[in-house]
Amino acid sequence: MGTIIKAVSSCVPKNKVLSSDIEEKLSRTFSWVSFWILEEMTWVKQRYFVSDNEYPSDLSVQAGRECLEESEINKKDIDLLIFASASQDITEPATANIVQKWLWLECPVFDIKNACNSFLNAMDIADSLLESWKYENILIVSWETPSKAIKFDIEGREEFKNYFAGYTLWDAGAAMLLWRSLGKNWIQHSYFCSDGKTWDFATIMWGGARFFNDVSKNYFFGDPGKIRDKFISMWSGEFDKWLEKLGWEKSSIKKVFAHQVAMSNFDYLSDILWVEKQKFSVILPEYGNIASCCIPTSFDKYIKTNNLEEWDRIVFMWFASGFSYGLIFYEV
Repeated sequence: MGTIIKAVSSCVPKNKVLSSDIEEKLSRTFSWVSFWILEEMTWVKQRYFVSDNEYPSDLSVQAGRECLEESEINKKDIDLLIFASASQDITEPATANIVQKWLWLECPVFDIKNACNSFLNAMDIADSLLESWKYENILIVSWETPSKAIKFDIEGREEFKNYFAGYTLWDAGAAMLLWRSLGKNWIQHSYFCSDGKTWDFATIMWGGARFFNDVSKNYFFGDPGKIRDKFISMWSGEFDKWLEKLGWEKSSIKKVFAHQVAMSNFDYLSDILWVEKQKFSVILPEYGNIASCCIPTSFDKYIKTNNLEEWDRIVFMWFASGFSYGLIFYEV
């Protein structure tokens, strides 16, 4: 008995924004902002932004509906709904309650929130609940709206550097249906770790009790150098250790679905993990950094145009503010 991915879907808002559009907006204030800098440094060509009256529950509902239609499972058979995102509609109640209303579900619901690791954490929790026989069908939905945390009114080169990572962000929705199968265990293993000593390397400080009245904290802030160095240091060791325990050879891995921030990250991962770069699924140039929706979206785009065959092995890997990362090993 094990957990399989029954269906996955993804969607984006209608408003397409080019990197050149952002560069032009910034250059109106600062002439030294080059018209090539975003695409040259990140390879992000475009991304999609929500409108002012669109909220995290909206595209979650759209993705959830598409996922349910693809799975051909009756809504009454959904045992649990998890909303997994760094974004949220309101502080209380859980955004999952709002999604539940518009999906017309009658199951229990809750939110999972762990920055860009939110969706992967939800997959891990759902896997445990399915393995325990508590539930049979679990729907995970997400919609990220990090465009609302991008700072455009910068005040110099230092601020530009500290808020630069925000210019890669975009908005998207995703959903995944996990099903308890009586066949082989398709999710082979999951591993997560976190280092709270570096929680302030990448932050959006506003929205909680600490800076409740300070809306100036409502922007993604992070030192790119510190983020990169921490990102590199966290991948060593665990990937190889769990491959060995599972008896997987790196050559047997069909595809790797990793969190996507900049194209240089794929070079780092390829070098550190000794995995061929072409095995990484890449959607960054067309979609930008979509936080916790990166993996379900890249997985959805891949399987819509490529066939996964029996015994194919794939890896989901994520890193997030906190600083945390996760791995899920999946065999078709």
